[in-house]
Amino acid sequence: QRTRRRTPRRDAGRPVGAFVTGTGSGYFMAANDFMKTYADGVFGLGSVLEIREFLRTQSDARGYGPWGEVNIVSHGNAVEWVIKLQPADTAVQHLRRWHVEDARKTAALSTPIAAQLDASSRVVIRGCAIGSDAGLLGEIRSLFGGAATVYAPKYLQWYETLSGTAREGFYEQFF
Repeated sequence: QRTRRRTPRRDAGRPVGAFVTGTGSGYFMAANDFMKTYADGVFGLGSVLEIREFLRTQSDARGYGPWGEVNIVSHGNAVEWVIKLQPADTAVQHLRRWHVEDARKTAALSTPIAAQLDASSRVVIRGCAIGSDAGLLGEIRSLFGGAATVYAPKYLQWYETLSGTAREGFYEQFF
C-alpha cells in the first residue's frame, strides 16, 4: 500500500527532499521509512557537505528549480546539532553555534547555494531539541544560503515503527 505524501508544498510543485544522516539504529531506520511517506525523495547522505552539494547540483540537473522543503534527520540537543560536517569526518560532530559559524567560512562549505533554496524554501532539522537555540538555527540558515526558513523541534523527537507503520513523534521530558 502506498501512502501519499503529506506536505503543505504539494500544490506548489516544488520538491520535498529528506536526508537521513545515519544508519543501523532503530531511529534512523524508522525515520527512513517515515520519510518515504512524506518526501518526494529520501537520500542517505551523512554530512552537511554532501547534503549541500546534492541540493546545489541536483536541482538544475533534475529540473527541480528551487527546493520546497529540505528535511535533515539527525540527532541533536538543546545546544548542539549532532551531524558530520564532511564525509571524511570519522565520527559525528557536536556542533554548537560557533562551530557552524566557523565551518560555513571554510572553502568547502562556502559555495553559494542561495539559488537552490530561496525565501519560499524550508529547511527542517529533525533532531531532538535543536529548536531551543535560536543562534544555532540562525547559523544553520546561513549555512544553507540565508534565505530559507529553518525549523527544528524544541522537544525530543522520535521515529518508530508500530504495527508496520513508521511514525514520527515528539515528547517533552520532565526532569
